[in-house]
Amino acid sequence: EGHAVGEGVTLDASPDLRHEAIRIAGTTCSEPDFRRLAAPLLLDPSPRVRAALGDALRRIPVTEPDTIALIMKLGGGRAQGDAWTVYDRDFERYLARWALEKHSGAVAAFLDSPAGRSLPIENRVLATLVLEPKAAALALVKLLPEIKRPLDTEEVRSLAAQADVPEVAAALERLALAPASRTAILRSLLAFRTSVTNPGVEAIVAKAATAVFEEGAKGRDASLGIELAGAYKLRSLEPQVGSVIADATANVEQRRAAIRCLREMGAMSVGTMRMLLEATAADPQIHADAIAACAESRDPGTCAALVAAWEDLAFEDRSAAAARLARHREGATALATAFEAGDIDAATLPISVLADMRLVLKQNPQLEKIWTELTANAPQVLRLNGNDAGAGPAVSLDGPFTVEAWVNLEAPIDNQDSLLAAPGVLDMNFYDGKFRVWTKEHDDIVVAASKTTPDAWTHYAVTRDAEGVFKIYVDGELDAESKERETIRYAGLRLGLSTTRGGTQGRIAEFRVWNRSRTAEEIRAEFDRSYVGDGARPASLVSFHGGTAWSDLAGGARVEPALDSPKLVTAAELAARAEKFARFRQLAEAGGDPEKGRQLFATRCLTCHQQGGQGGRVGPVLDGVGVTGIEAILRNVLTPNAAMEGGYRNFRVVTKDGRIVQGLLVSRESDAIVIRQQNTADIRIPAKDVTQADFTGVSIMPEGLLESMPPQEVSDLFAHLKSLTAAVR
Repeated sequence: EGHAVGEGVTLDASPDLRHEAIRIAGTTCSEPDFRRLAAPLLLDPSPRVRAALGDALRRIPVTEPDTIALIMKLGGGRAQGDAWTVYDRDFERYLARWALEKHSGAVAAFLDSPAGRSLPIENRVLATLVLEPKAAALALVKLLPEIKRPLDTEEVRSLAAQADVPEVAAALERLALAPASRTAILRSLLAFRTSVTNPGVEAIVAKAATAVFEEGAKGRDASLGIELAGAYKLRSLEPQVGSVIADATANVEQRRAAIRCLREMGAMSVGTMRMLLEATAADPQIHADAIAACAESRDPGTCAALVAAWEDLAFEDRSAAAARLARHREGATALATAFEAGDIDAATLPISVLADMRLVLKQNPQLEKIWTELTANAPQVLRLNGNDAGAGPAVSLDGPFTVEAWVNLEAPIDNQDSLLAAPGVLDMNFYDGKFRVWTKEHDDIVVAASKTTPDAWTHYAVTRDAEGVFKIYVDGELDAESKERETIRYAGLRLGLSTTRGGTQGRIAEFRVWNRSRTAEEIRAEFDRSYVGDGARPASLVSFHGGTAWSDLAGGARVEPALDSPKLVTAAELAARAEKFARFRQLAEAGGDPEKGRQLFATRCLTCHQQGGQGGRVGPVLDGVGVTGIEAILRNVLTPNAAMEGGYRNFRVVTKDGRIVQGLLVSRESDAIVIRQQNTADIRIPAKDVTQADFTGVSIMPEGLLESMPPQEVSDLFAHLKSLTAAVR
């Protein structure tokens, strides 16, 4: 009788009653009774009721094939229509799949039965994806003749992950070569190249890409073929890619894409290098791209030939070429040979080039001699080794104050890492990776909003005003303000002292204490100023430690040179920068042409940044950038290395075979690191191949962008930037 009542409720006109009835049935009814109650609701007009059915299906016991059939019926094909209709259907499919995944063995048996084979194809495809990976791929192959639509990305991924199985590889190859399905299949394979690494996929892509190139530069998939050849490092296609660059009928974007492709391949012949430099000589920008591609070649002969042509390179191209050559063994060896022969003066190259060469070549006597000579005047910083009880000088704070320093901490960052502390009094520590000020009276009186990036220099400032309000500034910008107030005196504080077990592990530069609360404008303007060697320090700067002067060190604390030290400026440089800001501020505030600015924005900014869903994925999204104001935009563009956001520092990976890859860190997992560079496919480096991985002290945002533009173009660009006041919804 109760079940009859239940059936009546599930058929009731009220969707609320139907919703509650099936929800309760999922935890109270037997399996057959639940099926009887649930069957009418598969096509219920209410999305809430169907969702409740899907949720109940996850919870019921499943021992009979008819129950599997019920779940599969809920997991039909995707819907067409408005956004909510599509969303509701996808959610039901998600719930059905969740339920099926809990019973994959029973699903496999049912799919192989006459009843299973009689269900609609879309229901069977969804159920197939919950099987063990190899079984799922093989089952999907059998279903391909019945599928009358393009495969979605997950279905392609299922096949690609099992491309070492002959039947699966043959099916995937047919799809990749068939004109009707080729484009969608190849774009899917490209999308998850860094996460699906089955060796069978490369052979399939090579055949498909070869077919694309045979159609010529005007073929519908020509650009896709170039992209695939680079992403999958298909060196066998180097001649075809080179022919695109030499083809006078190819458009500029295709030629640049072909050059990027050669870069991604990682090696090119001397002949291709010479053709590349000759074919691009008339266009300085494309020629610069070509030089970069040549410099990244792992072919020793190509590297030697590029270095031999050093005097033929434009001055501005030499540093860029050297930076790329230095990041792999073949290129670094070619440079070192040129140093020894006197063909290149090492002192003319950026110090970062020599630093990379040392990492790659390891203990090269000639290079070590050069390094010693060039780094004799490197900035000095305080090194704390994680076991430094009372590591640094003593400090007391009374009344208004400002404490500031540059900090570079090693992972993991937590409350054992401290800038300034005394047990039971005050602790400026990094609990949970966030800089904070702990006091005995209020615990965490103020906490930074964002986490500290490991192995990267960050400037922190803490101020307390006369009313006892604490503020935290990060890289010159106000980040957090206390709600509570505290004005007591803090005595006996020690720099770098950890009040918990362990100790601060990292480095500190330019530790400063002021006897007043510095203003936001002062901190923003001068956070990256150096006071080392400055005899005219302000009277309010009551305590300063930096350079070689740290005094009273204890434990394992020591002073050491740091080539990656924060990029600080002198008083004279600060004044010059203020003049530069004033000049560009005037240009930014002047009237400009927004339409011309929009065009400049597209060519100069969208290669790395996104706005309105368009553009690159290397830099921060620029939707709403106009709201931040001219001052913030100027700061980020004119001084990118001073205004770096934590997530946009350059990340460098050194591999066992003597290669350096750097760019935006996309992900860092136990099995691989993925790096993103401008205008190239994401680069996946297996963890087993990595010998070193860390952030550099440089932003991925290049310097000199505005300085290279005519004044009117600066005004035009800012006219457009100021109009970007709305974030994309």
